[in-house]
Amino acid sequence: MNQEDIAIRRGIVHILEGDLGYPVYSEEELDITPQIDDFFRGHLWKLLVSRLL
Repeated sequence: MNQEDIAIRRGIVHILEGDLGYPVYSEEELDITPQIDDFFRGHLWKLLVSRLL
């Protein structure tokens, strides 16, 4: 498996910022642009690789 094998079809992002003191929940799906796809695939890949080591 490599990073290009990760497929993101839909997504929602919630903000869990400690400085706010409360979470901000999104109610709408993201428009998955190529830039957003690359950004999240990169983060998911780092998470997967760190768990496999």
